[in-house]
Amino acid sequence: MNPLGTLMALIAVVLLSACGRTDTRTPIVVLAASSLSAVFTTLEQQYETSHPGVDVQVSTAGSQTLRTQIEQGLRGDIFASADPSHIAALHEAQLSEPMRALAANHLVIAVPADSTMRTADQLPRAGRIVIGTTAVPIGRYTRRFLQRVEAEIPGFQRKVESRIVSEEPNVRLTLAKVQLGQADAAVVYRTDTMGPTNRGIRTVEIPEKWQVTARYGMSLLKESQQRAQAAQFMAWLGSSSGQGLLTSAGFQAGQAQ
Repeated sequence: MNPLGTLMALIAVVLLSACGRTDTRTPIVVLAASSLSAVFTTLEQQYETSHPGVDVQVSTAGSQTLRTQIEQGLRGDIFASADPSHIAALHEAQLSEPMRALAANHLVIAVPADSTMRTADQLPRAGRIVIGTTAVPIGRYTRRFLQRVEAEIPGFQRKVESRIVSEEPNVRLTLAKVQLGQADAAVVYRTDTMGPTNRGIRTVEIPEKWQVTARYGMSLLKESQQRAQAAQFMAWLGSSSGQGLLTSAGFQAGQAQ
């Protein structure tokens, strides 16, 4: 056989071998809140490294959106929500197991790096404010924050609401408005402002007296196709290894009890 023919034969063998190769890993489908997107990338990588027979597949969206999709038949193994009420609703509907604690988060105000805002009570000075809708956890937590400030500073909530230019269906889109220069301030989770992708963004801290703690929970879905492997992954998330990674990402591990 001439050299060209030999080369073509080798290529054919490689292609046939690749076509016959299948991924034998066990898939675990995790439906997670948008604010967990970055940290679950890390969690997924770390878990798969120590459990090479598992393929963790993470799909993220607003907690309310995921809950609705699960109620409408979306299949998955684990639901991780930024608001325990969504897991409680699924459990009541017999679509999930009882909730387990995952982590907690705090609110901050995201502003452009050159913003003159320095304190949370200056929020009404922002010309364009973006918050989450009432349908998603970040939107409900934001309104609780506004109500707490209102109790101390009458008129605060009305002034802020008069400057809201949009309400977004998840926290990533809320922050994106500031990143794109389409808003002067947005109420988001602390963890959303961390990392190299958020250059040009500065955070304004919310005092403890006005702070709202976002509590994250996770649950095994009743329709899970990989119950044993999914339960093992959830146990790892609650272990020192999983909680340590969550803490490194800015979450308050062990505070979602």
